Amino acid sequence: MAAYEGIVGQPDRIVGGGAWVRKNKDGGETCNFLKCDDGYVYGHVETIKGKKDRPISIEMLGAKPDAPFVDHIDVVWTATDPNKRGRWVVGWYRDARVYRERVPFRKLPSAQHRLERFKDDYRIRARAENMVIIPHKQRNIGLGRGKGWIGQANWWFPEKQSNAAIRRFVETMRARLDAGPDLVPGNNGGSGGGKWGAKSDPLRNAQVEAAAILKVREHFLGHRIKSVEKDNLGWDLEARSKGGGAALRLEVKGLFGNELKIGLTSNEYRAFKKHMDGAMPEYRLCVVTGALSGKPRLVVFRFDAARQRWIDDHTNNIVAPGINIVQAAIVSLG
Repeated sequence: MAAYEGIVGQPDRIVGGGAWVRKNKDGGETCNFLKCDDGYVYGHVETIKGKKDRPISIEMLGAKPDAPFVDHIDVVWTATDPNKRGRWVVGWYRDARVYRERVPFRKLPSAQHRLERFKDDYRIRARAENMVIIPHKQRNIGLGRGKGWIGQANWWFPEKQSNAAIRRFVETMRARLDAGPDLVPGNNGGSGGGKWGAKSDPLRNAQVEAAAILKVREHFLGHRIKSVEKDNLGWDLEARSKGGGAALRLEVKGLFGNELKIGLTSNEYRAFKKHMDGAMPEYRLCVVTGALSGKPRLVVFRFDAARQRWIDDHTNNIVAPGINIVQAAIVSLG
């Protein structure tokens, strides 16, 4: 499909899919990128196999075993292309809620939903402004095949895989999600969300990151600094005092603005959580706000186990950074 905004009265058509789709000429996912009346998009992923409706293993995304949903998930949607062959990324939701079980609509969320068949429930929900659909001709991010890649299930957790090709795919997707496209009202499908092809600013993002690293290096000038940014450890720099001792593990976050709110990937969160649990006392979270301004501000956070609070490592004052834990899931549209 091109827009995933419905097929009744729309020019879009569902192509490919399994036997059920071929028989019904329809699928539950045909409205997955339609902005609804309440400002959300609702995503369907097929979970029925035979007579069993399978739960999504959201504990793989950090949920507790009895939790009905998990928040702050980046969901990447994929579909097969009968012309190019293989599976391709068609779009994504950022900061989504993923449900373990199928959720029935109490009330169908749009006029298009009321026209369609098989749109009675959903598995994933996100704000419409956090949705991006890639125009059909520009879908150039392909998935591989074989061990570790998405298999018979229509959902997949790539960050749990050790395959080098999959890690490169995850890095590509993270860069694409973080760099843009810019989120502006209206998209190529016409319903709102991310506009693909709008001017994104990966250069500024890179400049912010570089400025933040430089600010942190300056702060730890009396230390020997080693960059481990490409090692995927969950932190960016290691700073060892010239007098010896354990190296500090510095996770660096640069922000263009002044709000102390950051996102952590699953690897970064593991290190962050180990520090909170007391297993990595040498960890520090270094946040640089106004990174490209004339007066960038660095706050170095550490967790005080006795007070059970994050504190400013310099002033010893309690602080409250805003942190979103960003996980990723890949789901199939057919």
